[in-house]
Amino acid sequence: MILSKSDFRGAVDAVTPFARNKSPLQILTHVKVESTGKRITFTASHIDSQIEHWVDVTGEKFAICIEAAALKKFASICDADVSLTVKGKKAVLECGDKKTRLNTLEADTFPMMKTAEKVLTEIEWKLVEDKIAFAVQFCGMNPSMPQLNCVQINSTSERLEIFGTDTKKIGFESVPHIATEFGVCVPNETARHMVGSFVSMIVREEQIELRSDNAIALFKTAPYKPVKIDKFITREFPSQGEITRKSLLEAITFVGSFADAGKIRSRVEIHSGDSNIVKLISTENEATAPFDYSGAPLAFGAFPDEFSAFLKSVESDKLKIEFDTADMNKTPIRLTNAGRVIVAMPVTI
Repeated sequence: MILSKSDFRGAVDAVTPFARNKSPLQILTHVKVESTGKRITFTASHIDSQIEHWVDVTGEKFAICIEAAALKKFASICDADVSLTVKGKKAVLECGDKKTRLNTLEADTFPMMKTAEKVLTEIEWKLVEDKIAFAVQFCGMNPSMPQLNCVQINSTSERLEIFGTDTKKIGFESVPHIATEFGVCVPNETARHMVGSFVSMIVREEQIELRSDNAIALFKTAPYKPVKIDKFITREFPSQGEITRKSLLEAITFVGSFADAGKIRSRVEIHSGDSNIVKLISTENEATAPFDYSGAPLAFGAFPDEFSAFLKSVESDKLKIEFDTADMNKTPIRLTNAGRVIVAMPVTI
């Protein structure tokens, strides 16, 4: 079977992120490659997620499993059409004068996920893609409340609420969308695979499907319902101000570069008053840098890596910050910008 360079690379790039690098179940480190004679399909699985990517091309019928790492390596060096030949338990890949012969596994041992039947709603993928990626970074690791280890999608019938939380920080964004009320949780590691050039997102019972013209990806949902976070999103704060995002990010990045690698995590203190400064407090070093801010006086602590990630997750350069000056060590801080809401518990200073 002959595949164009773009078709081969496109298929390999789409499916290999779903294959495991290492696994006790060897088949999960492989990609299932199956030809019907008129179409070749590449399939990879990560237990709770799976993708099928196909190319319409004529050739002989076959079904084998090829190691994902080997496919990825060959795709990175191919600069012309790729020939794929199956000889017994060997797969031969050729591209110009480049050639490799690979061992394969039996295709009938590959664990295929089945598509769930009941559809809850369908939404245009581009409307939610970046919002899911935004929410992923706010997932925690909480064994007592496993839904906090998930990206949570909640339908109020008029909008979709997409968020992640570990109780100390929340990333929230909504999308206007008419649908029946439902709530699903997608495990953190599964949600990280929800990227790609898809067209629609179909929410099914126990499953989310992403679909394009030549690919279908399935993601198993967790058996939990989203937590209630209305009190954090709708809360009224007595104090507020406006931060220039770029200046605060630059200040945190600068002072954070002086953090030491000790057992105690270095933190920064963000102050306003006569001057607006970010100050690093660590066991070895000190550093300060200015940032642009206007509004009520504020003073709170943060870990530089985490707070920098928050700032990088929004695009606009103006952030509204809301807080309660009465006790900034125990009450949350809310940052809002263009529909995105970040709620964070400050670090005690």
